Amino acid sequence: MKKLLFGLCSVACLSACAISTMVPYQVNSTPPGAQIDVNGVSMGIAPIQIELACIKRWVCPPGPHAHCRWEFDDYVYEVTAHPTKDNPGLSQTERVNVCQLKAPAAQINFDLRLDAVAPRQTIDVNANQKDKTTSLDDTRRTLESSRDQGMLSEQEYEQKMDKPVKDDAR
Repeated sequence: MKKLLFGLCSVACLSACAISTMVPYQVNSTPPGAQIDVNGVSMGIAPIQIELACIKRWVCPPGPHAHCRWEFDDYVYEVTAHPTKDNPGLSQTERVNVCQLKAPAAQINFDLRLDAVAPRQTIDVNANQKDKTTSLDDTRRTLESSRDQGMLSEQEYEQKMDKPVKDDAR
């Protein structure tokens, strides 16, 4: 009876066990001096070494033929670099799953000198195809907008405008 009770207690303990390993990350910024946050909590000024936790749990699925195994946590940290007053720029964020680290040492490098980039814009690739629901005015407006936003050169705009006009004349 004592052995059975001990065995049940051992299984209960193992099925709830978790091991946390701290993984060091070297965080650098160009230029140096960026404020580094992890999930919104200030960690210091770059360059800095931070430690993030990788947690693995002992999992025993129910059932008589189930095999117990270690499973790694899939938690994702958000590491953010904020520029300084002396070196203005844009904040940058890197998403890190510590348990997926393959190399013995980890680095996160932020380059705060990068310029802002506009998000990708959808371009109607069917703008030149004649569609019963698309009028010549709609096509013209789409092409003008693309030209004004710098997605088409003046020459490309004129070539594309010639085609709908010729097609409409038919």
